[in-house]
Amino acid sequence: MVLLSMLLTATAAAAAGVSEFDGVPVSAMVAADGTISVVPRGAHHASRVAAGIFGAAEAAWGLFNDSSYLQTGWAKLEIHTNPNMTDAVCASAAGVLEGKITAHRILESAMNGGLGPDMKPSPAMTAFSKVNDEWIASMQSLAKQSTVADKAYWHHVDLINLQMRGVWDGYTTAAKGSKGKLPALKWESILYMNLGDELGDFAGFKPGEGFVDKELPVFGDLKPFMEAGKCSALIKLLEDGSDIFISQETWTSFDSMLRIYKMYDFPFTMTGEPASGRVPAERVSFSSYPAVLNSGDDFYVTSAGLVVQETTIGNSNPDLALTFVSPLTLMEWLRNILANRLAKTGWDWPGL
Repeated sequence: MVLLSMLLTATAAAAAGVSEFDGVPVSAMVAADGTISVVPRGAHHASRVAAGIFGAAEAAWGLFNDSSYLQTGWAKLEIHTNPNMTDAVCASAAGVLEGKITAHRILESAMNGGLGPDMKPSPAMTAFSKVNDEWIASMQSLAKQSTVADKAYWHHVDLINLQMRGVWDGYTTAAKGSKGKLPALKWESILYMNLGDELGDFAGFKPGEGFVDKELPVFGDLKPFMEAGKCSALIKLLEDGSDIFISQETWTSFDSMLRIYKMYDFPFTMTGEPASGRVPAERVSFSSYPAVLNSGDDFYVTSAGLVVQETTIGNSNPDLALTFVSPLTLMEWLRNILANRLAKTGWDWPGL
């Protein structure tokens, strides 16, 4: 009875309000001053999709089927960016669009995970992020004088961060226009939602000191969010080798039931220059959560012909964290997106 009650509570929460953008194609439009606004795409949507074209100043378009959650347990989101605009503008626009049209689900998911309006950013995590941001900026600067491969790598790190910042901007715009229905969320809410299971590794960090103690203290209300295990991978190769069946099964807590299956269609260039060509995986579909740019489960299908999944191996040894966890690296969630986008083969993926 307790489990049934929790299930009904989660379903009732989702039913409380469906997005005003449910089933409505929308555009992210870029003004002359760079401002991005989200508006209905209008009657020309079907013809534009059929012709594969974008309108003037249209950096991205998307479609959020929110009500499908009540039929299948999954909302659905697709976002397409304009190949004729710069990668940076399109990445930001994709984020703004997602943040705006999924805003109420972002709030619900943040509240479920202890990351709502009243959350207090962890000083340790703030310090870790500051050092990490500075390191990324220095690596991006060095990459400009480096190889094409390095330029591509750090170009896409920048695009992913622009998209995440766009999600926050889109949510913030929705909150300001909601007449008090949506409270403001801190930037750290969006950041922590994307960091997900990595949060626990950073809890004792102080710049110049490593980790303060070997117990790796967690953030109070975030403890259940960080301790959640999630998944099992199922793979079966047919005896005659003619096919392979791949499945990912997520087992987690009821507070993570607000699920969105996403498809990103981002025809980005490799380095930001048109002559560098397009990325190997322009389209990636994956199971995910509100505001989260990766899967987190993880399960992906890419247009490069890859199916990517994982099962989590957590670290319960604080000595390893003291030795190996450093802000001078890319976070797992970001590296994951990068590898999915740039890998041509399974052999490429772990090297990215």
